[in-house]
Amino acid sequence: MAKIYGIELKGVTRFKGHEGEPLTQGNIYMDGKKVGYYSDDFHGGPINLQIDEPYKEKFYKIVHAHIGEDKFMADEIFIEDLVNLGEFEKDFKRAMKKGYKAMMVVDHPSRYPISINTTDKSVENTIKWLDENGYEEYKVDGKYNITPYINIVQFTLHMRG
Repeated sequence: MAKIYGIELKGVTRFKGHEGEPLTQGNIYMDGKKVGYYSDDFHGGPINLQIDEPYKEKFYKIVHAHIGEDKFMADEIFIEDLVNLGEFEKDFKRAMKKGYKAMMVVDHPSRYPISINTTDKSVENTIKWLDENGYEEYKVDGKYNITPYINIVQFTLHMRG
């Protein structure tokens, strides 16, 4: 299960917003215990985030450790990171069942991330493939931001230090 510093989402369901955009909602678990829930807003507003009082301080300490102290809407970014990590984990499991050796996730600050399944673990070969197949718009300052996933344990992030 995808986790960031001991926090994970369970029971995630999908629904559509008022303009048909994809939204999610689910339960928030910390160290294996349900501590709250979240739901994307139907009209595009901020997420509805409810954390049980005894866990709020620890939850936000973890959010700020992952996102940063001064980030606007850090809790929403954190939940989005968890949702994306969970989706990539599902994609990774499917790719491994189909015989792929790695999944490369290409991120960009103003685009949705893309994942590419590959039969080798070479980031260089992925860069070559991206260039040959018209993905130059994913470059930032002339480079791709690629995270290679080759093992299921990479979907559990641990705090440093």
